[in-house]
Amino acid sequence: EEELIHSFIIINDKNKSSEFYKLAFNEDSLPSKFKQLIEAIESGTNTIWLEYNTGINLNTNIATLRAIRIVMENIKVALSRPRLNYKISVSPKDDLINPLTDESIIRLNYFAIGSLLGSADYLHLIPFAQDYEKARIANNMLNVFKHESFLDLYNDAVSGSYFYEDITNQTAHNIWQAIV
Repeated sequence: EEELIHSFIIINDKNKSSEFYKLAFNEDSLPSKFKQLIEAIESGTNTIWLEYNTGINLNTNIATLRAIRIVMENIKVALSRPRLNYKISVSPKDDLINPLTDESIIRLNYFAIGSLLGSADYLHLIPFAQDYEKARIANNMLNVFKHESFLDLYNDAVSGSYFYEDITNQTAHNIWQAIV
């Protein structure tokens, strides 16, 4: 099995390389991956790229993404690392959009809406790059979310909803209890 925590070198605007860590995970591996992440932070990492592989369950996706943000903020406080930067990238599980069919575009809508409402920083639609027509539809779908529903303007669009606050807090609590 491929190692999921890696060290990468990226180039920033000033053409100076900076190190960051990539952590890929799904719902099943959250606590163990966060333990690896804490070890990386304690060793001096300042920038983290969290890549979440998600399924089609809208409510689970929203709650988990929001819980990840809560846990990351708790980690920043617990480790006294206020300048710790992180970005959350979301990509669909392979079985969500494989094979590339018209039904997979509908599934992709659920994936995208859940990711946007869960405050993901980046969405990946890479599998659609192979098929121009489906890639165009996926791109148009994201443009509708951005320009017509304005989902990109809100940091946390479901904040204040009792249902989402409750399942987010339960998820964050479960992750935090598993780490400490």
